[in-house]
Amino acid sequence: MTTKRALYRKPVDTAKHHQFKKLCLEYFTNHEKLLKKPSRIYAFRARKAIVQAKRVAHEVGVELLSLYAESLNIGKEQVNKKEKKCQNTKKRTCQKNQADEHHLKNQAVEDNAST
Repeated sequence: MTTKRALYRKPVDTAKHHQFKKLCLEYFTNHEKLLKKPSRIYAFRARKAIVQAKRVAHEVGVELLSLYAESLNIGKEQVNKKEKKCQNTKKRTCQKNQADEHHLKNQAVEDNAST
């Protein structure tokens, strides 16, 4: 089971993401050409693309880390807060007029149980 981490910024398609995507596509096309028609040029282009992709992949990884790393987002609000389920209706949220009634009843029951 995976845990849902807190995100502090909305994920967006950045220029680095598009550059990484382009480099991966370039590598795979040159590799396919190399397999179909062995050539030094295709091998050189595929290797060049994979070396550049490795560098850009690290930068993309740092961008992704900045979305959820607590040390890089001190004092920022979470973007993906978890909604609490209503205990009486078992739904994500209660209707506005029902919410007060449900939660007041639950609080009264909890207060009686604690005494």
